[in-house]
Amino acid sequence: MRALSSLFPIAIVAISFATSPLVAQTVDTIRVGSVRLARMPARVDTFDIEFEMQTPSGPQRQQNVSVDRNTMELRGKDSVLHMHFGSEKPVPYWDAYVDPKTLATIQYEQHTATDSVLITKKGECLTGWVDLAKAARRVVTCDRFTDRFAGSPVDERLIALLPLRAGQHSVLATYGMVFGNPGGFEFRVLGQDTLTIRGKTFDAWRVENRLTTEYGTIVATIWVDRDRPRVLRYHREFPNNRRATGTLRNP
Repeated sequence: MRALSSLFPIAIVAISFATSPLVAQTVDTIRVGSVRLARMPARVDTFDIEFEMQTPSGPQRQQNVSVDRNTMELRGKDSVLHMHFGSEKPVPYWDAYVDPKTLATIQYEQHTATDSVLITKKGECLTGWVDLAKAARRVVTCDRFTDRFAGSPVDERLIALLPLRAGQHSVLATYGMVFGNPGGFEFRVLGQDTLTIRGKTFDAWRVENRLTTEYGTIVATIWVDRDRPRVLRYHREFPNNRRATGTLRNP
């Protein structure tokens, strides 16, 4: 049997590679510039994560840490927002450089134990390369999806910047960096919850995303602070009885 630590990263990589097709026209589609977003603050958010997997001998659990780091940086003469997602280990990690006003993609970089991606906006094109363990190298000469957001894992954090409302059903237009296809992060606002984290109480929107992949359906629940543009907690149900819960360490 493979070690637990070697199994969970596979599930994380599967999320970053997959994109949902855009849904029917009756659902609101949110594109760059089509909605007023809250300003993404420069900050560091640390999430304590608990993984659980059912095995023949019973449930196995593992603790991990995920760090989201947002910083303003200069690229030439332009200011950009650098969004970094990673852990305390060297890999995996993701870096997205986005327009600080619209959050449109400027550069996207992804590194896991087996795959790597580097896509950069040049003029009206996105160019770069994609190296996957089980596919031929893809050279990106000019993908023209520049009106879209950066895609996973950025999309979950962008939900916290939207003007959410009860019963909302929308899709956040994204660009599939790995395969170069347009996609969308479809979500529903299921209701409101009260969360208690480290003795503090928060009012939160409960948002659900369902993603169908070749491995099965992944259901993600995201609790978004109603008073500040941030994610307080998320829970993911993976195929094969795997799950992960991440909670903001110091809200």
